[in-house]
Amino acid sequence: MTSDDAALVRRAQAGDRVAFSELVRLYQRPVFGFVYRLIQDEGAAADVTQDVFVRAWNYLHRFDAERPFRPWLYRIAANRASSRREKDRAHGTVGLDDVELDPPAPDDVESDLERKELAVRVRTAISELSPQQREAMVLVELEGQSAIEAAEVMGCSAATVRQHIFRGKKRLRQLLAAYVTGREPNAEEV
Repeated sequence: MTSDDAALVRRAQAGDRVAFSELVRLYQRPVFGFVYRLIQDEGAAADVTQDVFVRAWNYLHRFDAERPFRPWLYRIAANRASSRREKDRAHGTVGLDDVELDPPAPDDVESDLERKELAVRVRTAISELSPQQREAMVLVELEGQSAIEAAEVMGCSAATVRQHIFRGKKRLRQLLAAYVTGREPNAEEV
């Protein structure tokens, strides 16, 4: 945690709403991006992100200001995203947003359609990973955190994070092989 974060956290723990607002300003976009990558629905990600900061405010008194703030906040985000995914599954909600691209030039329609199809397939494949694989891959591969930082967020060892990433990449290769090669994977590959 940076010294600025530590000072803001201590001030916020003392009831300084301006300090907490600054923490929200610093972390809102990264938390939204993290949540969005986990649940793949923009509206739901915005709702979850708001809930993350409400919970962070409500439980800030329990946070040990000597520890890093970001992993604690991301743990809340991961838990809230997981709860949202479970709720959506129970209600039959699917969370795959359409990819928003600028309108293509008339001669570029085919490549635009290919990009959209690839984006949908990748997002669908990511949604088929286990929650642990998806979370580890988002934290390390997309958020740029180290395996040690991701382990702190996920509540496991760095070796376990690396294992989730290895298995997640293997599973993505299997799921996307049909699209890349033009053939469906056989039962042994899936």
